[in-house]
Amino acid sequence: MLRVLQARADPLLAADLPPLSARRKAAAGREHAGTPLEVDARDEGQLTVHDAVAVGERSLLVALGELGVRLLGADGRVRAEWSVPAHRIVVADHGGRVLLLAERDTSYAVHELDLPGGRPVALPGLEDYPLDGYDGARPVVASATGIEWLQRRGDHWRVVWRELTEPGQQIWKLVRDHEHLAAIHGSGPVECWHWDLPSVRLRGRRQIDADGDLVVVATGEIGRVQQANGVATLDWFAATGNRISTDPRLAEGPCSVLVAGSGFALAEERADELRLDVHARPADPVGAVVRLARGSRPILRSWGDLVTVGSPGGRVVVVDLSRRRLVADVRVRA
Repeated sequence: MLRVLQARADPLLAADLPPLSARRKAAAGREHAGTPLEVDARDEGQLTVHDAVAVGERSLLVALGELGVRLLGADGRVRAEWSVPAHRIVVADHGGRVLLLAERDTSYAVHELDLPGGRPVALPGLEDYPLDGYDGARPVVASATGIEWLQRRGDHWRVVWRELTEPGQQIWKLVRDHEHLAAIHGSGPVECWHWDLPSVRLRGRRQIDADGDLVVVATGEIGRVQQANGVATLDWFAATGNRISTDPRLAEGPCSVLVAGSGFALAEERADELRLDVHARPADPVGAVVRLARGSRPILRSWGDLVTVGSPGGRVVVVDLSRRRLVADVRVRA
């Protein structure tokens, strides 16, 4: 009956109906229960890594700032390198193309690179930083006029689609994967909206309590982490508002949540390390525990089932959460 209602209803009304797959997602999370993979990555490399993402089991891209970009194998050997400055990497959903962004005062210089052996092509610069993934042609940015899909037209970018365009709209959080997009936004009441991709069909919207440190994953679930008296509690809520899980734990130091697509990591600063508990989805148990050097500003990226965790000190690991398997453990060297 819900499928019939959703097919016939106005899109905004259909977005308010409960999702049909919540029970299946919870069951999938239980199926992945088990002992998490543990990786000690506290020893660092030699070069500063600004960004890193795996786009295959033998293809790890690392952005080295003004030193350029390298494509590494799982053993850390250099398969290819380019001298184009890059501080951020935006990956196409198919994994065969990336945008390389270099920070330049108040804007970003942009190059497009086809993998594995293409040559970087200069594109028009961007004033707003795009999301970490895109469809291979249209990067997505959050600007003062809403969420915008951009397409290159000669020497400039043209807006080909917009969402959340009401005047004065503020977008607090925005995240995507290859099938979903979610945003926390609002200039008065705060709401969470989420869409299907590539159709950009609105699937859900609701007003939320803005108290606490909020995060959202691409599938629309909302997380809130609170910490008091040595206990950190992470609560996850479904797109409909129902609580999915509560995870209280004793914490030695400050905790925060990092998001990559539909997954996340709970980061805890400890006396001698930064511990990241990595989850494929909010309903899933911990899939991997990665320990980085204390004081690291962690990198968390995802592509398919591969999750990349790294530190600016030059240590990067790649894990396959679906198989609880270590794919790569690399110290980036000069």
